[in-house]
Amino acid sequence: MQEGHPATPTPPSAGTLSWLRLLAALIAVSACGVAQWYIRAKSDWSTATLVLVGGSIAAAVLLGRPAARFPGAGRRTRAATGLGKWLAGTGAGLGVALGVYATSLLATRWGKAFDTAAPLVVLGWVVCTAALTGWKRAAPDPSLRLARWEIGLLIAIVALGFFLRFHRYSYFPPPDGVAAVEEPQEGQGAYHIWHDGARPWEFLGDRWLPVPFYATLGVSLTSVRIPFTLISGLTVLALYLLLRQLVARPAALLSTALFAVCHWHLMYARIAHNIFATTLLVVVVLALCVRVHRRGGLAPYPWIGFLCGYTLYTYAGYRGTTLFVGLFLGLSFVAHLWQWRHTEDAEARAAAADVVRTQASGLAWCVLAFVLTVLPLFSLLRENPAYYFEAANRSLIDRDYYTSDLRAAAAQRLSRLGATALIFNHVGDDSPTFNLPNEPMLDPVTGTLFVLALAYTIIWGRHRFQGYFAFTFLALLILGTTFVHNLDVRRLQGIIPLIFVLIAFFVDRVWQVTVMRLRRAGQMTMAVLATAVVAMSLSHSYDVYFRRRINNQNVRRTFQTYYTVANRYLQTLPDDAYLYFVSDAINFFEPNDLAWLRGERVPGTATTDLMPVFYGQPGPWAGRDLRVLIQEPYDRQDIAGLLQQRFLGTKCEASERPDDPPNLWMTACRVPEHSAPRTYQGGVQARYYHGAETAPYLERMEPAISFAFAPPNCGSFPGADEFPCRAEWEGTWNVTKPGTYVITAEVRDGQVQASIDDRPVSGAVTLASGPHVVRVSARLKRGDQNGVRLRWRLAENQQPELVPFASFEGAANLK
Repeated sequence: MQEGHPATPTPPSAGTLSWLRLLAALIAVSACGVAQWYIRAKSDWSTATLVLVGGSIAAAVLLGRPAARFPGAGRRTRAATGLGKWLAGTGAGLGVALGVYATSLLATRWGKAFDTAAPLVVLGWVVCTAALTGWKRAAPDPSLRLARWEIGLLIAIVALGFFLRFHRYSYFPPPDGVAAVEEPQEGQGAYHIWHDGARPWEFLGDRWLPVPFYATLGVSLTSVRIPFTLISGLTVLALYLLLRQLVARPAALLSTALFAVCHWHLMYARIAHNIFATTLLVVVVLALCVRVHRRGGLAPYPWIGFLCGYTLYTYAGYRGTTLFVGLFLGLSFVAHLWQWRHTEDAEARAAAADVVRTQASGLAWCVLAFVLTVLPLFSLLRENPAYYFEAANRSLIDRDYYTSDLRAAAAQRLSRLGATALIFNHVGDDSPTFNLPNEPMLDPVTGTLFVLALAYTIIWGRHRFQGYFAFTFLALLILGTTFVHNLDVRRLQGIIPLIFVLIAFFVDRVWQVTVMRLRRAGQMTMAVLATAVVAMSLSHSYDVYFRRRINNQNVRRTFQTYYTVANRYLQTLPDDAYLYFVSDAINFFEPNDLAWLRGERVPGTATTDLMPVFYGQPGPWAGRDLRVLIQEPYDRQDIAGLLQQRFLGTKCEASERPDDPPNLWMTACRVPEHSAPRTYQGGVQARYYHGAETAPYLERMEPAISFAFAPPNCGSFPGADEFPCRAEWEGTWNVTKPGTYVITAEVRDGQVQASIDDRPVSGAVTLASGPHVVRVSARLKRGDQNGVRLRWRLAENQQPELVPFASFEGAANLK
């Protein structure tokens, strides 16, 4: 790594390129653009990818190493003396004392002391920072001062970033749907904090984010998502503050603008996920690290240590932040030490020595802040230290991926590397809740710049920490994919800002050589080109996100689950209602990730068995407005018809929307409270057995053989084997007209056989009019999603119906 002293002149070779070399570099860049066009056209990917990579390497070599623009701190700053030194020392001691006291409270009484101790920790480091600012100020750097025109452009870029992240916010993501299980978990965690007084340590900051929005806007998924979207917008500003210290204004502004409109980051901006929010803090930490490298001083060091320590309380993927930050600070210290040892000028040598001493002191403050921040975690994990590594241990269960066969493991990792490389410019994430399927994660312009930048920062990695940022990017990318058993693109959220850091380095070099060769005309040309690049990126991202993705019905449907569609119906019911929910979501009214959104206003039961209501048995719904909600695949239309014939005045209607997947469609019935149930004749005799026992544990008459009449907890008894339950049905089916009938006996999980008049039946069978004896037997596996149904249809019809075994008083026989 080479870091130039501020007084060191820039070597001409690092700036000016010959016309021939500049032309060759532009041709290489153009070849990359053509290759990107072929990739997007899905034409000859192999050749196009080779041209893209080869052109990027050629362009990097031709552009040459960057001019020195990232020196370390080289000015000796004035330390506090006399009273100022005494006040600074006292303030620093007070800050540390507050931190130690608050840490001891958190380590011994986290839950009870959190509301007092957590603010004291932050206050302690604020006091300490103020004191250290007076003790040893950062060196001034005129090149980092923001110009007025720069501030204006930055405000416009940040405003554009916020606009895109909140545009059509009430429409997408669907306000009643969830992207992943982490969203309701975030909402649940915040609800427990706000409503139940919980004080969690895991995902500490994430869980607190929605709390003020609950208090002001009410409990909803939108309240959970808003703070995450705000953080996404603030990351645009934080990235600029980092880039501004690494490259010149034009490159920093262009790269920040591309980040602001990047649809990859936009995809995640509106989703409350524990992976996404911490990225802002990582960018802030990196900006602080670069700041102390360039300007020295002591004030940022406690915050670097504090924020690194905090990442250990967040998503597992961020727990390596300390290692990358430590690497940067180590490289910075070595660079300053080298500068001190190799500077001949006495004054410059004294200044360099002062920088080294200051940095050594700062590193001590950083370590102190880190240790104090992490100490409570050791206390919290004392009872169950394995929990901290639960996610990693769960992944290791996949023995096919974590195999002892080194050859197979190497082949798997290489294959994963290939699949990972394709997400940027070729195929993208295949998860519809996080991406438009088959859409690369980067737009064509950004994707091309990314490959060019990666090649440039690797080849010229010894200059201005380009190698450090390239290494950090690649390490996070590889660790997040090849060392984990599944390729989950959202896990790579943290690399998105780093992509634009790399792009900024490349753009800065292009700006350097163009301006040095073309002077004023080069500035105008680059400004026009930068505007066009941002406009093309914005146009593509807007089309991907706001035209194609949010209006794609298949995408919108992936946000819905059994719980979300049922909860939407539940919220429409009056306070005196009772919901009897026939569904696979049998824990709907029990503690679950969406319980906070469901609330306790309307009670209910979730089950696979409608028989208690159908029998007219007394239950907790007595005296309430009874609503029966039947979800696929529980024969909702046929069962609704049975309810209407059983209870006079029952009204049923489909409860479904185009955004609901067909497998989640429901039918809702309102059963009048004082409706006397009609009596019915016939029915099918059902018997349920435990294992090989000869006496049934449940025997009853059912109106039909349906999934909606499946007794729950089939396998909830000791000694159950693979088929813990058996079931038998016997009844008479009165066929109203002769014909060819297609009979289908279905089991959800197990084995089933059916017979009519003692003849095994499956498929088409000819039946005469009149009664026919039907027998069905099944062996059922353990599980909540189980059951048997028997359906029929005429050979010329397509829609099957349940085989009827009962006739109702005052109603025509069922078909």
